[in-house]
Amino acid sequence: MKWSAVLTIPLFASLLTGCNLPKDKANKIGVPYRSQENFNYCAAASVQMWRAFDGLTAVSQQAIFNWMSNYYPACGSNQLGVEAAVRNFTSSGHDAFWDHGPDTDYEAMISRQITSMDSRVPVITVVNYDHTGVLNGGKWHQEGNFNVWDFVYFHDPALYSNVQYSATDWMREFCPGFWGSCDQILSYNASRAWQYNLQTYGSAVEPAGGGLDPRGDWPPAY
Repeated sequence: MKWSAVLTIPLFASLLTGCNLPKDKANKIGVPYRSQENFNYCAAASVQMWRAFDGLTAVSQQAIFNWMSNYYPACGSNQLGVEAAVRNFTSSGHDAFWDHGPDTDYEAMISRQITSMDSRVPVITVVNYDHTGVLNGGKWHQEGNFNVWDFVYFHDPALYSNVQYSATDWMREFCPGFWGSCDQILSYNASRAWQYNLQTYGSAVEPAGGGLDPRGDWPPAY
């Protein structure tokens, strides 16, 4: 699949429905940032961030990693283990599920992703095929008859908080289009309006493109 800089296609609808993420504003849902404490603790750090977002008592990354290792002893961070850990260690993710699909289904997956953001509930996404982090919001604006999705904020436990990706770059990170699948862990209730959102608003939404975008939060906040 080949991505263009600006795509006029029916997706990313939920920017517009709940009105929790107003236009022309860099919206952050308030996920506390945690860096990974070991080379293979990215999933554990992501679950830890979600738990901190829910205001629950602290649990160490090692404890989360060890708990997830029951699902995949080699690394403790396969998607089923992350799904189970979010259900076990968070409250807003008590109904978490592993959302997995082919890259041809990216429209639906990103609609579920942004619907959850509009509900102000975190999403753990798999990027670069084997690395996880947490979405923390983004920005959109109106331009003529279109609503332009500008960028997302991504807490990367191996880098820093609120890494800013333009919408088109984010699609490449999340659904590269040549590997064959996309993966995320998200709340069913927080994302359940995705289909209505996509059908109702998607044709009016465009993703902006063009490189890592440092607007609004640079240097990154720790």
